[in-house]
Amino acid sequence: MIALKVEAKNAQSAIAFLKKKSLLDRGFKIFRKGQLVYLPLSNKNHSDKPEKGIAGLAKRLGGEMTEERFRKADRNPIPAVPAFYEKASRGYDLLGNIAIIDAEPKAAKKVAKAVMLNNKNVETVVRKAGAVSGKYRTRKYAHVIGRRNYTATYRENGCIFEFDIRKTFFSQRLSYERKRIADASRGKENVMVMFAGVGPFAIEIAKHNRLANVIGIELNRYAYGAMKRNIELNGTANAEAIYGDVRKEVKRYENWADRVVMPLPMSSNAFLEEAASAARNGCRVHYYTFGGKDTAFEDAKAQIREFFSKQGTRARFAFGREVRPYSAREIEIVIDFIVRK
Repeated sequence: MIALKVEAKNAQSAIAFLKKKSLLDRGFKIFRKGQLVYLPLSNKNHSDKPEKGIAGLAKRLGGEMTEERFRKADRNPIPAVPAFYEKASRGYDLLGNIAIIDAEPKAAKKVAKAVMLNNKNVETVVRKAGAVSGKYRTRKYAHVIGRRNYTATYRENGCIFEFDIRKTFFSQRLSYERKRIADASRGKENVMVMFAGVGPFAIEIAKHNRLANVIGIELNRYAYGAMKRNIELNGTANAEAIYGDVRKEVKRYENWADRVVMPLPMSSNAFLEEAASAARNGCRVHYYTFGGKDTAFEDAKAQIREFFSKQGTRARFAFGREVRPYSAREIEIVIDFIVRK
């Protein structure tokens, strides 16, 4: 039957919209695969006024229409999220046993209860209590309900990661990108992951491609230690955690890499020299950055062209996509380019 496929973080918004428009088929079970949620649609004409209907919703939420098989719903379905939720919350992230909500303190407990009601694996709900800041891009959190625990056990793309959410940066919203790059890795290639955090890119690549030789470089000592533990948890002996500054550590890997991952969108442009130094001829670089909604791709390409032109080398652009909205005016994008020396 026809379904709407959306990321888990957007599922509640999609469900609320479909129920309001009587487009959700309640005779079948909603189900989840990884970070994607599949919503069964009624037999209404889904092509009517798409800008106001499901097609428009799918576009706004980064989802898409698809064909799926669903099981019949139970007689006592999971209660719907209360109506106040949409007004009181700006969304939430699920990191396995921990849910992170973005809500005002006065509404936080009600929102947290709604989140736990609809996510049976969640044991702890915390709220964002500050912006991402500092050298290590960490954030403060306030406990709301459940166990007073800040160590997430998070599963993604067949891998498991354990880490303290207060001590390192981690985004579940890069799940698709991690799978995309892991799927692209083939054969005996050398892979360098800069700013590797607790190891999600490095470990997922290493687990998918056992022939790859993967290194993850991380400056945050806690994240480095967590990456080492996560490498053991996932049995990825072909991945290595390296503690240190990318600018210093990359000197040991000149002309070494067949693939370089640069998941630091706030300042990736400041590390193009390190990426160029590590890259062999033909190396594929996955470059993440922020930019204006209408100008991000052209601005980023112009920066990359200018840098490599000064180096006397070339960068051939191979792929680009919007990763996620960042603010009202900015988006995060990824550009894949090939280094030609």
